[in-house]
Amino acid sequence: MFKSARLDAIKCSAAIGYDTKNDIAQSLDEVMANAENSMYKDKTLNRKSTNKDLINTILDSIHLRSQREEQHADAVAKLCVDLGKALSMPESELEKLERAGLLHDIGKVSLDKSLLLSETAYSEDMAGVHQHALVGYRLLSLFDDTIDIAEYVYNHHEHWDGNGYPRGIKGEQLPLISRIIAVTEVYDRILNKGTEDILIRKRNAVEIIRQGSGTHFDPRIVDAFVQMMQD
Repeated sequence: MFKSARLDAIKCSAAIGYDTKNDIAQSLDEVMANAENSMYKDKTLNRKSTNKDLINTILDSIHLRSQREEQHADAVAKLCVDLGKALSMPESELEKLERAGLLHDIGKVSLDKSLLLSETAYSEDMAGVHQHALVGYRLLSLFDDTIDIAEYVYNHHEHWDGNGYPRGIKGEQLPLISRIIAVTEVYDRILNKGTEDILIRKRNAVEIIRQGSGTHFDPRIVDAFVQMMQD
């Protein structure tokens, strides 16, 4: 079937409409117009599920190439919600925060598998990796269900002091959700590097987050995160 066909990370879909000519006096133009209206009705009714399938297909294409990326997305989403609660964010914002945390790296669909699997791919120096925030923003802006979180994904690699990417904005110019993702995703990356005991890696990851307060990260969010991890 057509819907089972895939082009790289894109799952195909098609809307179909039809009409039947039952009266000899009815013109073919009218039949064709009715069929076209039926097609657009089908397209509208199924648009939401189709868009969700496309997002899931893109995510699957990343996770099939790197299991670590799937684990990272799930971990960041959970950490984001926990930190959002520590910051007393309303339930409606927590829901957006969780979705943005889960999809923050969706732009990595444009990266080669070698970059996804490389430890050095997550350094701030790789131009190809820098593009994933922009790619993610453009992808999420295409769909009704994700357009509200596109801006947060676009800015999650910006720094509190303005030395991040892709735009170099800083401080309160950065959306709160982007600032939260910035802390949680760096913590998870550091936590899963190396072979030391997990408790040592946790302490090291928290310390690096603490050292980035006021430069890489929003100091208020760092304080809440450190307190949360201590508790």
